[in-house]
Amino acid sequence: MANFDYIASVKCVNGVDTWIEFLFPNYVGILANDIEAINIKSPSVTLTNDINDFDIWEDENDVLYQIIGDVPELGTYIFHVTIDKEEVMKEDWQTVNRTLPLVLSEGRLPAASAIVSAGNINFEWDPVTHQIYDTYYGIQVRNSLGEYVVNERHVPGYTHSEVLSAGNYTWQVMVMDGINWKYNNNRTHGNWHDFTVI
Repeated sequence: MANFDYIASVKCVNGVDTWIEFLFPNYVGILANDIEAINIKSPSVTLTNDINDFDIWEDENDVLYQIIGDVPELGTYIFHVTIDKEEVMKEDWQTVNRTLPLVLSEGRLPAASAIVSAGNINFEWDPVTHQIYDTYYGIQVRNSLGEYVVNERHVPGYTHSEVLSAGNYTWQVMVMDGINWKYNNNRTHGNWHDFTVI
């Protein structure tokens, strides 16, 4: 039912934050109505037990807790959720904090403000340079309503193809230090830029 054991240091264009995500990929109900309690304990303190501290993305079955301007404490995190009368507890570990490179607009196709034909859209970006650790990529595309039409959390290489119909879109590339989204310690989100499909 629940799959919520993900914590990461996230570097965005506007700074570095701690993101803690609770993913409910197969949940059928309405999260905002059915979650009765959430509790997050870091290695040293209780981070929160207030549902109002979380952003709920129903289209992704995703619940997000964000600490602005800080990186996560290293160690064990305990997640406890009561949802639809079911209580679930899991653990996750932040083992290293790294500042991964960002994939910005340069070297990305479709380029900012590009106009492309409907059908199979090819996304491309330049690889980041890194030190002694492996890096992996993900891609997110949103439509004009802000809905995610692409949310690939592991893309082999530096390209991805997707069939898109006419409309206005925006996209970004993520960089991660693990091949499995749940077990990444760190990731970056590049800037969003727009393109139009006709």
